[in-house]
Amino acid sequence: MQNITRDEKAGIIRFETKRMGVTVSRPSYCDKEQKQRWVKRFYYAKMINGELARFPLSENASDAETQADKIAAFLSDPTNTLDDAKRKFNPRALLRPSEFSTVGELLDFHRDNWKILELSTESGKGYHGCLLLILRRVDAWRNGEEFVTWSGRSVGIAELMAPWLAKPTTILNERLALDYQRLMVPADIEDEEEEITQKITADTNLRSARAIFSREAMKLFASSTLINLPDLSKFMGVSLFNAKKYFVLPEPDVIRRIFMAAPELRANDLNAYRAFLVCAQCGFRKSEASNFRLDWMREEDAPAILIHEDGKFKPKHGHGRKVFLDAWAAEEIRSLSGSERKYFIDGTDTERNEAVFTRLNAWLRSQGVTATKPTHELRKLWFSQMAKRHGLTAAAQQGGHRDVKTTTDFYASSLMPDNVLPFWQESTLSALAKTQTKKTA
Repeated sequence: MQNITRDEKAGIIRFETKRMGVTVSRPSYCDKEQKQRWVKRFYYAKMINGELARFPLSENASDAETQADKIAAFLSDPTNTLDDAKRKFNPRALLRPSEFSTVGELLDFHRDNWKILELSTESGKGYHGCLLLILRRVDAWRNGEEFVTWSGRSVGIAELMAPWLAKPTTILNERLALDYQRLMVPADIEDEEEEITQKITADTNLRSARAIFSREAMKLFASSTLINLPDLSKFMGVSLFNAKKYFVLPEPDVIRRIFMAAPELRANDLNAYRAFLVCAQCGFRKSEASNFRLDWMREEDAPAILIHEDGKFKPKHGHGRKVFLDAWAAEEIRSLSGSERKYFIDGTDTERNEAVFTRLNAWLRSQGVTATKPTHELRKLWFSQMAKRHGLTAAAQQGGHRDVKTTTDFYASSLMPDNVLPFWQESTLSALAKTQTKKTA
């Protein structure tokens, strides 16, 4: 190295290579206090026929000198072009379809400035990981492909990341954010708990990815000659769900009112009662209730229902589960199952999948249920009593939650009061007699 220029705090910021005599420097920018700073990485700039290319080099001055000399020597051959050099020494720039920076160049520069931005390594890596996760998940969703996680993978990760780092930052637009929200919260999602959890996850990942473009970071990007970003206002402007985890059980009086009215529902609308019974006593989702058949039932140590894929029905998340029943509930389900009927809920597909739940929702509202998804409240009541009686793990496994954490987040502090537990422990009429006696006493 020769003709070295130093900064008191930053160290070497500029020099000429000894072999080829080319200039290598660390680009400067202004920090949030408008003080001049320099990025960690050295760069070598070369202009040919009015076209300028900047080649990223090592953070180490000695290594940067060696790299710059190799590039300069390569370009000293008149048969080699800038595109040839980009292909050989900076393939990411060659793949850039516009004048805007690539995702990789953006993340490299951001990484160089974590200390200036007062970001810990853990936070910075988290922000970068969330942005790449969103890009990859949306791409898989748009192409109808299964998303493949990179979690725990180290071998070959650089090769996997390369095409994503080479994408232009113009990909960061409104459609990307909206598509990510759509894939995270599909229209057919049935569980309110899962919907809220998915919304919170989507918010967390979007918020983290957009943290790369904080106000202070944007000042650094604007002051840099290395980073050129498109208009990100629409990507940044997509509203978050702002979902929060909370679940409050209906008042005990409302729960009693529902079960007090259940015998009348059975007398007036048997199909709606069938749907009520399996949702409240088996924790069924709407789709499971509409597809339930008696041949799903098993006689084991306790009566059980095996929810499984059988060519006619595919369970949520693609895997089945086994729900254990109290003896009285299994007996009542069998008593309401006609030997000639294919499905437990009688009628046409429209009746089983839509009409019966429209009537059940209206009936539940008339009993004081104010939730936006009244039928799902029955499943939530089942989860609460299950967690109280058999524990959170059993509730998660039999209820079909993806993991115990979802069950814990919603039901650990929302357990069923003891004075309404009889509605799941014995027949409705017996439970009514017992709870009425307790209430009178």
